[in-house]
Amino acid sequence: MPTSADNDNPTDNPASPYSGPMSGVRVLDLGVWVAGPFAATLLADFGAEVIKIERPGLGDPMRYRGTMESAAAHWCMDGRNKKSMTLDLSTERGQDILAQLIGHADVLIDNHRPGMLDAWGFTEARIRSLNPGLIVSTVSGFGQNGPYAHRLAFDRIAAAMGGLLYLNGEADRPPVRTGVIISDYVTALFNAIGILMALYHRDAKGGGGERMDVAMYECIFRILENTLGAYDKMGIHRQRMGNITPGFYPDDMFETLDGKWVVLSAVSDQQFAALCGVIGRAELAHDPALATLNDRGRQV
Repeated sequence: MPTSADNDNPTDNPASPYSGPMSGVRVLDLGVWVAGPFAATLLADFGAEVIKIERPGLGDPMRYRGTMESAAAHWCMDGRNKKSMTLDLSTERGQDILAQLIGHADVLIDNHRPGMLDAWGFTEARIRSLNPGLIVSTVSGFGQNGPYAHRLAFDRIAAAMGGLLYLNGEADRPPVRTGVIISDYVTALFNAIGILMALYHRDAKGGGGERMDVAMYECIFRILENTLGAYDKMGIHRQRMGNITPGFYPDDMFETLDGKWVVLSAVSDQQFAALCGVIGRAELAHDPALATLNDRGRQV
């Protein structure tokens, strides 16, 4: 558990011991759980100095998610390379210390409920008065404004609202969540990319500070391949198809005679011909019904 901040001048923290392309960049990680903090983890992995702000007495919920052993493993993966300190942001002293940190930071990442920064006294106007060049990234389930803005969202909800959950699973079975919290990690990836673009715009193009609004459900919606275009232009309503990748074959998992599984992905015409030779069925590569990727896709 991190200790409380007793130093009223926290900007004296030593430089990050890690080197990399992000060295010299200071990030304030006010996030909790995964969607916000993992973006900071990615930046820390490449040398950014990340100061993680946690709740006194509790810390980030990921410290005790699941069993003690699994929580420790998850925290080691997502909390690595960060400097943790606790601040009670409901108090004047905690807010004063955060204000000092903001004045010496490049990036602030927050994924509390929309409006919490304002409630703690850090309105956009005050943040700009403290640090005009700060990149502020706010992460939430449904964005900072709009009819769903104040609704909470974890991975499964964002995956459902973004459309991924509907597509995942077998055609004759209920929707199935992915094996990992994909919504959080995809959101963190988009967030990290956005932060890098904002830093580049500020430092290389002479721009100023930026305010980013990252919504989890929008990040999921963005990775749904061609589903939107196919529906809009052709009226195709993608359904659950199990392990099948529409338009690509062979691209699946196949059970072997000894009860194991093999993954085959030979989707180009050259790869398919080579596969046919390996399995002793070279003639299949010359079958008109299987000659091209489009032909094979129609057989699925």
